[in-house]
Amino acid sequence: PIWEHALVTIGKAGAVSITVNNTGDVEGSYEIVLKLNGVEAEVKEVSLAGQSTEVITFYIEPQVVGVYNIEINSFRGTFEVKKDASFTISSLSLEPALVTIGDAVAVSITVNNTGDVEGSYELVLKLNGVEAEVKEVSLAGQATEVITFYIEPQVVGVYNIEINRFMGTF
Repeated sequence: PIWEHALVTIGKAGAVSITVNNTGDVEGSYEIVLKLNGVEAEVKEVSLAGQSTEVITFYIEPQVVGVYNIEINSFRGTFEVKKDASFTISSLSLEPALVTIGDAVAVSITVNNTGDVEGSYELVLKLNGVEAEVKEVSLAGQATEVITFYIEPQVVGVYNIEINRFMGTF
């Protein structure tokens, strides 16, 4: 069989295909049984004219993380189901909190990919309610990174900072 995705994430289907050949001269039918972890999951009946071939595909969408044994008639293989990329952000910090004109303020936030596979997340920095900068962060599964934006105020005043609903002031 051909397994299109050796790694599947929860909520996304993987496909496994097998080619059935009728090497005889007359029409015949064949039962194809898909088993997951030894349990029958689906059965397909295929009828083929003599000397013909057909590709049969099963779509699998497991809802539990883990390694699965797959069997189609006498062919065996495995695939792994992982949690898709999922992000949390935390720990907004502003350093220093009091600056003079022309000094840079480092605005940092922690991004964590709580999923098992790599993914990307967009951080939007707003300065006084106006979008000032966007950063795209790519993280491996279970990875954490501190992302820093730098702001140099040009006018005396209080600045309100927001990154994806986390807020601070300097």
